Amino acid sequence: MNLLFVCRGNTCRSVLAHYIAEVLVRSHPVKQKPLIRSAGVEAWPGMTASSHTLQVLAKDYDYDASSHRASKLTPEHIKWADVIYTMTTARRDQITTQFPQAVAKLKLLSAKIPIEDPIGGDETVYRELAKDIEQALKVRYLELGIF
Repeated sequence: MNLLFVCRGNTCRSVLAHYIAEVLVRSHPVKQKPLIRSAGVEAWPGMTASSHTLQVLAKDYDYDASSHRASKLTPEHIKWADVIYTMTTARRDQITTQFPQAVAKLKLLSAKIPIEDPIGGDETVYRELAKDIEQALKVRYLELGIF
């Protein structure tokens, strides 16, 4: 199963989702191991993840994502993915407009709350966001039969 996490710039939310998803696969018994990627609808390819994103992943998840480079969402991403998780309805709608072929694959990562952009927030904001993302991922992994 190919999972794609998408936000605006691929430097904060989708990066957290991408690497926390990988950590969950490594740290839990899984029925199937998904392939995981992330992208941004307005990403500047090659940008690094934000410093707070890297700090939270390192401190809270023991994950070094310093080699991450932003990737702009492309038709190839859409074709590759079995499921595309967006952080907000605005991003879902933007993808639907840009890539109508993606409609059947699109889901909000969290059915309960939008995963809002933390840009400009401090490390505590990113840490809380990571917890929300982790909880949403656990629910989605159960739904997909990964756990």
